[in-house]
Amino acid sequence: MKKSLSKRVALLGMLAALTVALSFAESLLPPLPFLPPGFKIGIANIAVMYAVFCLDIKAALSLSVVKSGFMLFTSGGYAFALSLCGSVASVLVMFALFKFFKERISYIAVSVVGALFHNAAQLCMVCIITSSLAALYYSPVLAFMAVICGSATAALTGAAMPLIKKL
Repeated sequence: MKKSLSKRVALLGMLAALTVALSFAESLLPPLPFLPPGFKIGIANIAVMYAVFCLDIKAALSLSVVKSGFMLFTSGGYAFALSLCGSVASVLVMFALFKFFKERISYIAVSVVGALFHNAAQLCMVCIITSSLAALYYSPVLAFMAVICGSATAALTGAAMPLIKKL
């Protein structure tokens, strides 16, 4: 039992480091002309999605908190609030979809729905912080980009799964 716990802690530590490293790498990318302002592809979610698919909800939520904590230290409280609410909403819906429809749903579908909920939660948080519904006009663009980037993140996760499982 102790060896199993040690393995889990080591794996979560490596996944947390991977999440932070991917988040940092993504922050170094220049704004891409085809992405809306403030939009990120979400490559740091690869480790979180691995946790949803192969570990459990506690692990996935822990990685989301670590990722959001990194945002707090590098980008401030506003970015932290947006990251945390988006990540938690995304993990909860992805975990529920994967748990209840495991045999009938693809990684891409889970990832896209997770991206949609991530963006929706962030828009809600922006509306709360700004006391305005104006941000909701951005939702069609974010929904479109969530489908594209959620699909890309799922493809990257699928490619990375064998490598992470070797760890």
